[in-house]
Amino acid sequence: MTVSHKANFRRARLLMCATLSIIILLGQATVYAGGLIVVTKTLPPAANDARIVAPQPIPFPRPGPRPIPRPRPRPPIVRPPVYQFAPLSTRIHKVEVTITDQVAVTFIDQTFYNPNRVRLEGDFIFPLPKGAQIDKFTMDVNGKQMPAELLDADKARKIYTDIVRSSRDPALLEYVGQGMLKCRIFPIEPLSEKRITLKYTQLLKNDSGIIGYQFPLGSKKYGTGAIQELAFKVTLESKQAIKSIYSPSHEVKIKRTGANKAVLIYEDGNVRPDTDFHIYYSTQAQGGGDVGLNLMVFNDPAGAKLHDDPGGYFMLLASPGVPAPQAQVIKKDVVFVLDTSGSMAGAKIDQAKKAMEFCIHNLNDGDRFQVVRFGTEV
Repeated sequence: MTVSHKANFRRARLLMCATLSIIILLGQATVYAGGLIVVTKTLPPAANDARIVAPQPIPFPRPGPRPIPRPRPRPPIVRPPVYQFAPLSTRIHKVEVTITDQVAVTFIDQTFYNPNRVRLEGDFIFPLPKGAQIDKFTMDVNGKQMPAELLDADKARKIYTDIVRSSRDPALLEYVGQGMLKCRIFPIEPLSEKRITLKYTQLLKNDSGIIGYQFPLGSKKYGTGAIQELAFKVTLESKQAIKSIYSPSHEVKIKRTGANKAVLIYEDGNVRPDTDFHIYYSTQAQGGGDVGLNLMVFNDPAGAKLHDDPGGYFMLLASPGVPAPQAQVIKKDVVFVLDTSGSMAGAKIDQAKKAMEFCIHNLNDGDRFQVVRFGTEV
């Protein structure tokens, strides 16, 4: 065996023993949490090394490799604890709005819950509606009046974008260009609720006889969890007769209590809102007719470029007066279609007869009606 072969053989045995020792140390690494140096490459000795001499007989038994000292365990690295905070959830969100001749007073009652076991500090922010000129503002946090800051659109822009960059609530990008209400909330106790009430006044815009109201609710669509209780109540009052009432965003219940007053109700539970709350209503102009007519148009420049068509949209609101005088009720012809097929046997046909009887008894004087029944054919 040449010197080179013996050297390679000895290095191979040393490498095998070192590898075994490393495996043992790796098995204890989780206990000591220390760092290890793992040898991944071995280099051969230089050719002109003076220590390379003629081969000598190797005594038997061959000496084993020198034991590799085990590294002393390093003390664990103590780092400050990093808490993963769960965001606050909204348990109750109630909004009451009173609109009197374009002046809207909005009262908000929100209850938040802190699911964490640590005390938190935060900023309450509220995107101001577009065009809102708030002249009165009050804020109450658990019974204490809190100072708040009204920020214009330029100052609010940075706060909106910073929140989005931290991967929280991307829906706030919708409000870039609008103002903001900001208030510091501290402390938010662990596993407890924090109630915030907010009241502000704004002047609504009248566009061609149509008055619109908007409430920023869409920012909740990216929030965590669902709102357990969501309720809206809007009371409309006007010196002029209220004609059309329309909500393009939510299915509201409309209750008219007179020609100049109406109440809108929207309630839902365990919901994650995905759009702002909008309502539009029109009033009768001085000297106007019995039917309220209002037209809203929207030009679509983007659609015109794509389709070479001026394009656009329009919305026509038409509503008669409520209630109409008895002398102005128009006589009408009513046709009732009654299903008399075999599937209506029993309780169904009895219910249909009672419904028709009710309708006939509630016709006005001068109305005419006809009954058309059908089974297998009309």
